[in-house]
Amino acid sequence: TINGQVNIVISLTELPVELTTFGGNIDDNKIILIWNTATEKNNLGYYIEKRCENDGKEFHNIGFVLGSGNSTIPHDYTFIDTTFIPNEKIYYRLKQVDLDGTFNYSSEICLETQIPEHFKLMQNYPNPFNPTTIIYYEIPTKSQVELKVYDILGKEISTLINTTQERGRYS
Repeated sequence: TINGQVNIVISLTELPVELTTFGGNIDDNKIILIWNTATEKNNLGYYIEKRCENDGKEFHNIGFVLGSGNSTIPHDYTFIDTTFIPNEKIYYRLKQVDLDGTFNYSSEICLETQIPEHFKLMQNYPNPFNPTTIIYYEIPTKSQVELKVYDILGKEISTLINTTQERGRYS
């Protein structure tokens, strides 16, 4: 106390760039990378780095996405890689760069660009979700696709897809 007043000093720790998700999807012969942050501090942005299994272990920069600087709210980011290589394992990582030039790498993700041979519906992500989620699926031939969401009681909530689609992977 000073002169009968109570002074409280609160030390705020700096918020790191808190990456909450990083994933990808193959859709119509392009790869869509998606990542989310919960908080960001001095975030200049993200270099997207890629390597193919047949090329060895060296990553190459393929693009840059501007970050949100300082933020305590979640942010969603996407990057589309149009250099599709069929029947290949492709690895991606993010190089997050601060305004002062320091950087950190995300974990690597691996996507396989094999042409689908069977119909496949993958688990949605995130699950549970509120209010959004991503649903991945594959179709082996040109097909009429209808994708609906139902609530826990079996009541139809929404029709997401009701169209003819070419063979491939979708979200």
